[in-house]
Amino acid sequence: QRTVGTLEVYIIFSNGQSTKVSPGSTIELPSLIYNQIFTNPTTSDSGKIASSIYNIQILNPSAGTLELASSLPGGLDTLAGAGSYSLPEGYTQNLRYGEIGISITSLVPSNIFPAGAQSATLTSFQQLKQAPPYSSANENGQYIYPRWKSVGLDREYYLPAVAPAQSYNYNGTLDSNGNIVPINNSAVVPFTPASSTPTYPNGGVNGSVWNGATASSGGVIGGSGNGYISEFCISKDHPAISANLPFLDLVKPNIKDGVVVYPNFRQSNYFFTDISSTNYYQQLGWSPVLSTFATGPASSRGDNMYPNKLGFEANDVYLIGKYTCGSYLFLGPPTSSTIQVEGSTSLANKL
Repeated sequence: QRTVGTLEVYIIFSNGQSTKVSPGSTIELPSLIYNQIFTNPTTSDSGKIASSIYNIQILNPSAGTLELASSLPGGLDTLAGAGSYSLPEGYTQNLRYGEIGISITSLVPSNIFPAGAQSATLTSFQQLKQAPPYSSANENGQYIYPRWKSVGLDREYYLPAVAPAQSYNYNGTLDSNGNIVPINNSAVVPFTPASSTPTYPNGGVNGSVWNGATASSGGVIGGSGNGYISEFCISKDHPAISANLPFLDLVKPNIKDGVVVYPNFRQSNYFFTDISSTNYYQQLGWSPVLSTFATGPASSRGDNMYPNKLGFEANDVYLIGKYTCGSYLFLGPPTSSTIQVEGSTSLANKL
């Protein structure tokens, strides 16, 4: 007879300390306080991006063989919960793995194309896997999943994603409190850069804010300043502006040279909080891109043609305003196979 192994799970913190996770228990991750990370959080360090990695360690302290199985067997390139196998009890109310995003950290934009293609196509943004910091989907066959509700079922960690409107003018949306906010359903996008008084709320002209125009100095293209500061505006020094493209082509970029290009100025709804927030732990759930991408002029594209964001990129330090500051927490395996069993049947496992 084969000796059965023993499963132990630990959370390894960035300082090297670890905590053992008991079945059904909840582990509170330590808070990351901005002014404790950077020396000058309100001056020279203002706007910098910080990250912290928590490793999940699976150990087998016994001499037996430990076999990991998936509660969602099925096709390994299939959205979690889809397929012919029965779902775990309470799946549609409490687990909902297929409605939660993860980040597959080894992917890059040149990897994003459908099976059988050699380069990006009009359906590239509809693929389950996307390059970070854009959200990938959980798939069948994983032995670890983030869950929709807490173990005690008293908290929902995610909110359903709502596809952005395709027709949006970047002058803001009226929220339930009567405020004009830079939000297009699930997408948090900037107000239109302006050189004359805009219709959206603003704090007047600021020399560091992009006004939507470009200028050449010594053969180098850069953004023109004296734009209107708002709750989501763009620094004139944002590197993407050097492409000398209009704002709409940067916020809704086209595929270039057979490679997908993700929006240059974007975050996801609920990634930010303020003093009025009560469910500060909630994040945006995952949803598929249902609209086929459109090449040609930017006017033919919409925010709904791109996946939701899940994390920051280096150039986000050039985004300015309340709706550019926040945090994301996600499962981030290097590849999908890292957290999947070896096979698609209910008997598949990973040793």
